[in-house]
Amino acid sequence: MDSKKTKKVLKNDTSEVSEAGLFLVKEKKLTERIIQTIPSGIHVYDFIKGTTTFINKAYTSILGYNLSEIIGLEPEDYFALFHPDDKQAIIEHIENVENGKQDRIEYRFKHKKGNWVWCSSEDAPFELSEDGRVKSLVGIITDISKDKKQRNALRKSETELKLTQKINHIGNWNLNIETDEIIWSDELYKLHDLDDSIPPPTQPEQKELFTAKSWALISDAILACSKKGTPYNLEVLTSKTNSVATWLMTKGEAVRNNKGEIIEIKGSTQDITLRKTTEMELKRSNQLLLTSQSIAQLGGWELNILTNDLYWTAETYAIHEISPSEFNPNVDASIGYYLPESRDILSKAIKAAIEEGKGYDLELKTHTAKGKLIDVRTTATVIMVDGRSVKLTGIFQNITKQKQNESALIAAKEKAESASSLKR
Repeated sequence: MDSKKTKKVLKNDTSEVSEAGLFLVKEKKLTERIIQTIPSGIHVYDFIKGTTTFINKAYTSILGYNLSEIIGLEPEDYFALFHPDDKQAIIEHIENVENGKQDRIEYRFKHKKGNWVWCSSEDAPFELSEDGRVKSLVGIITDISKDKKQRNALRKSETELKLTQKINHIGNWNLNIETDEIIWSDELYKLHDLDDSIPPPTQPEQKELFTAKSWALISDAILACSKKGTPYNLEVLTSKTNSVATWLMTKGEAVRNNKGEIIEIKGSTQDITLRKTTEMELKRSNQLLLTSQSIAQLGGWELNILTNDLYWTAETYAIHEISPSEFNPNVDASIGYYLPESRDILSKAIKAAIEEGKGYDLELKTHTAKGKLIDVRTTATVIMVDGRSVKLTGIFQNITKQKQNESALIAAKEKAESASSLKR
């Protein structure tokens, strides 16, 4: 979330950024395009505020709301958008993520038009407080309304289809433990690009369908399931010769006879390539942003005015020549690094930002934790809720070299002008 807010600040004034900073702007635009063009909805939920603080275009397409309509809601109004029958599951889901777990949930959310939309949300901890508590989550939301209708129809079918629906019923398969007989559904043939007119591949033949690492996971899981009844849920990568490799989620459960003996394994396989690709693109985009921040010596910061929590990005720590384990940033201590004149200017600017909602863009002088004097550019953008400043976000950039170059150019110009006047 901090990188996103840093990007928003960079849009305000790219003309004053160094050449390396311009590179960052280009990379930021790439990141923004990726996030906004991803077909899955992406959202960031702030546990402190009790509401969503970021959504992409796909989220709006799925649920109808834009960010201003979501962020302005009180927590109780926001949770009123969830279906009453799903609220307990939502509470448990949020608790899981707050406890540091990645969790998936299906629930109904009220569309802006008033209808209920079935959503699947894969959420994970995103932002941590200074004491390690989860402050926010980031999640990927998918509209599964059509899938839910299919599942409801399958509930009326025979027992096998009910079990298949329980474990996602995308492509299902059966393995007879005694005879090694394998049965595949039509969809599973499609997932592997195989001709459904021929028998499904045997266990040894299936080894060729996956990467070596993935097959090792699958074979170990099947063995444990057949011997001990241990269910499994794996994300594996195929190794295809005629098409692009895909990511699959494969699940398996043991089936016992009336004596309690394991006689069969029933499972399902689902194509999760889109989700995995989305995750990898987001990770890559974040890495690009972090790298470009380091090149430009440009960090970010965020101040929660309501809690007085101050957050620094890794590059902000690096510019200050200090680590998170050595320094817990707060407003007073951070201002204390600046030279007296700069300190006074910054203090007044922060006060105006909090009390009047005025952002700032300043070039000041400060010391690092090791005592090095540097020139910095620091900016702030004010986030307002109901006419009140609730958060400040900004950039913090080391512009010492830029200032030195400017001084050198001025000195060279003055020297040239002086030499020219002497010749007259």
